Order: sequence, then structure tokens, then C-alpha cells
Amino acid sequence: QLISLDNCNAETDLTALVADFTVSTGATAKVNGVLQTSGTKQNNFTYPIIYSVLAEDEITLINWIVQVTVAPELSHDADILSYSIPQQTSPAFIDAIDHEITIEVDYGTDLSQLTATFTLSAGATATINGTTQLSGVTQNNFTSNVTYTVLAEDGTTNTDWLVIITEAPYKSDSTEIISFTVPEQIGVTEIDTLNHFIDVTVPQGTNLSALIASFT
Repeated sequence: QLISLDNCNAETDLTALVADFTVSTGATAKVNGVLQTSGTKQNNFTYPIIYSVLAEDEITLINWIVQVTVAPELSHDADILSYSIPQQTSPAFIDAIDHEITIEVDYGTDLSQLTATFTLSAGATATINGTTQLSGVTQNNFTSNVTYTVLAEDGTTNTDWLVIITEAPYKSDSTEIISFTVPEQIGVTEIDTLNHFIDVTVPQGTNLSALIASFT
């Protein structure tokens, strides 16, 4: 028979634990021949130990193996390790010292309904104004700066992370040549914006192989 006690505090001294237990009516328990009393007797649980339980009939004997496991130490880290928005123009800048994230998104992006994808420290969770955040799921309004509160796995350590999302400036898609001249030309340049054709007249004898144009 096996009894397993898991996730004891990481600072627990396994060499001097006192167990509380109950056995069948009239039964007794011994460890290495020493009679055990619930809530009184100390034992070393560094390794599994055997409780020998003798029934009231003083004939039936069952050995119970008791194993105590120390829980791993919980992480105190409360960091945002990665952060992205589908509409971003370049990777987010994550300032791990000041706990600030800046990211730029395409011009025209609706900042009021953005969904971020992020990773946190192992076991950590994130909230915004008390609302749990799920990576790739939760939408938020980023028209103003947003603060993520990241709670570490230990359930105590927390860090506020400020996320700043800005919209990229407008970039024109125009590809027009507005003006075009060469110093030697005669008359006004003719610019056909419909057919994208420019006609410039220069004096006869002009070396066409070395002209320098001015244009906008």
C-alpha cells in the first residue's frame, strides 16, 4: 500500500515531520519497530518510510509506504517575454528594465479593437483592469496606453507593463513626376500625366548622352 503526499512547501524540513493519521479501530502503527502516535512522533521522510499497521486481531499486518514529495519552488518572474500585433509594421520593442513595450501598427489600423499575441514568464498570468488576458484571444482598446499587470507563478510577485501602440504615419502611393527640366531645353516641358510621357525639346547639336535633369 502506498501513501503519497505531494507538493509540500519547498522549505519543509523532511527530516523531522510529524504526521497526523488515523488507523482502523484497535489497530496500531509502527515505524522500524517504534510505536507511532498521531500528531506526536517525528520521523525522517527524506526517503519513503514504512508504517507497519497491525490489526486489532494482532495477526493481520499491512505495510504502508509513505512518500513525501517537496514541491518545486514557484517562479517569482513576472515578465512579458514576447508581444506582437498582426498589424504591426516591425517587431515590438520590449524594455525589460522599465517594463514598457512600444509597437507601431499600419496607418489606418483601428486601435480600439486589437488582439495581442504574447508570452509570459513560466506560470505567470496577465490582467488588464482585472480582466484576464488570453494570448491571441482577448481584444483591447489601445487608443490610449494600456497597462498589463503580470502576476508571477508564486501568486505574490506582480509587475505592471505599459504597452504603447502608435499608428504609422500616412505614406502616399502617388508615383507622379510633377515637373521636369534640363538646362539646355527650349520651351516648356510637356508632361502627359495620363500616358506617363514627358516631352522636352533641346537645341540641335545638344549632347543627349550627358544631360542633367531637374525634377520633382
